[in-house]
Amino acid sequence: MAQRFHSRQARSEAPLAGRASELAAGARDLAVIARKLADGLFQGKHATGRRGESAEFYDYRAYAPGDPIGRIDWRVFGRTDRHYVRRFTHESQLTVMIALDASASMGFASVTGEGETKLRRAKEIAAGLCYLTVRQGDRMGLVAARGTGEPVVIQPGGTWARAREILVGLDGLQADGEGGLAQAVRASADVRTGRCLEVILGDGLEDPGALEEELHRARKGAATVSFARRAGGTGREIVMIQILADDELDISGVGAGRFVDPETGLAVHSFGKEAASEYARVMREHIAAIRCVVLRAGGRHILARTSEDPAIALRRLLTGPE
Repeated sequence: MAQRFHSRQARSEAPLAGRASELAAGARDLAVIARKLADGLFQGKHATGRRGESAEFYDYRAYAPGDPIGRIDWRVFGRTDRHYVRRFTHESQLTVMIALDASASMGFASVTGEGETKLRRAKEIAAGLCYLTVRQGDRMGLVAARGTGEPVVIQPGGTWARAREILVGLDGLQADGEGGLAQAVRASADVRTGRCLEVILGDGLEDPGALEEELHRARKGAATVSFARRAGGTGREIVMIQILADDELDISGVGAGRFVDPETGLAVHSFGKEAASEYARVMREHIAAIRCVVLRAGGRHILARTSEDPAIALRRLLTGPE
C-alpha cells in the first residue's frame, strides 16, 4: 500500500491551499511559473481500485478541478469559506519522483546561445509538476544527477515546505560535468517511495544501453503498473520527457562550424548543410533507441523541444498517450 498522511498530521497542519504563498519565499521565479502551469492544467486523481460504501474517512484535502462536487464537505466550507473534499482509506497517496539530468550538455540552448536551455525547461516542467502534486495531496521528491559531486536528493514529502525545498533545489542546479539520465535513475532507485510515478527529465544524449541497465535495476524491486490504471500497491510508473533544442534536432540552418561536446571536450568540424541529412538520420535513430529503452521498461516516452511551452509536455504527461 502507498503511504498516506496520518489524519492527525493532516489536521495539525495548515490547509495546503492556504500555504501556497510559501513557495515565493525561495526560487520566486520558478514558483510563479509553477503556479501558472498548474492553474492551467488538468488535476489528476490517484486512487486504488478498491471502492465501497464502508470506506473509512481519514482526512481532508483542498478541492481541485475535476473532483466530484458531492465530495465537498459543506460544513467545512461554512466555517472556512474554502472548498475541501473528504478523503477515504481507499485512496492511496502517490509519490512523484523527478530524476533529472543536470550534466553539461543540458546547458545548451542554441548555436547562437539564444533561447532557453534544456536545463531551464526541465526545471520549469519539474516545478509545475511539483506544484500540481502537492496541491492534490500527493508526495513529491527530487533526484538531480550532476556531473561533479554527489546527486542532489530531496526525499519525498507532501507539504508546501517540501515543495519549496524542491523548487529551491531546482533553482540552484547548474549544468556541469559529465553524467546523464542513467546516473539520475540509479540514484532515484535507492529512494523508497511505495507507489510511484517516476518522471525522468533530460536530453537522453547518452548510451541507451547504460540507461536501460539502470531502468532494469529500478524495476527489480517494484513491478511497473499501467499509467492509465493507476493501481495501488508498490508499482513504479515511468515516464521519460526527452528535452532537446531545435538546433540539436535540425542543423540544416547552422552552416559550417566546430562542434564541441561540453562534457567530453570532443570536437568535430562540420559543414552543416552538407551534413544535415546524415545528422538527422543519426539523431532520429538515437531518439528511437531511447524511446525503445523506455518502452521496454514499461514506460512512456515524450519528446519535448526547448522552443515549446513547458505546459505542452506537462499536459501530455498528465493526460496519457494520445
